Amino acid sequence: MDIKPIILKKTNYRFYELEKAQKHNQRENVETNIIYPNKTALNYDVLNKKMINYKNAIRRCLTHLSSTKTIHSNWIVLIEWQIIFEETSLDKLSARETKLFFLQVVQTFQKLYGISNVVYAHVHFDEEKP
Repeated sequence: MDIKPIILKKTNYRFYELEKAQKHNQRENVETNIIYPNKTALNYDVLNKKMINYKNAIRRCLTHLSSTKTIHSNWIVLIEWQIIFEETSLDKLSARETKLFFLQVVQTFQKLYGISNVVYAHVHFDEEKP
């Protein structure tokens, strides 16, 4: 598969911003940036079968902190990478090949950052660029 991203965007989230990221990624609110609402049902998380609570997931990742330390709300605790592709480049793939492709992308990030440090991997088909 020779599919190259057209945009690679990194966003840092502080602990108090996790809910905002979660609501967007898991489509918990009606959003204006959804271009193709009929494709929202195609969205999925490569790693999690059900919706997750980002704050709880991050707390689990930070278990190495001593029990006397608390997570400060202004700490950057999540780095989210958005990899945006031309929609037409994904059209060449079957549904199975698309899932395999995104699984390979996730595995690459897991190798770079560690398996336990990749908390979710949402694929959005309802935005202008998947």
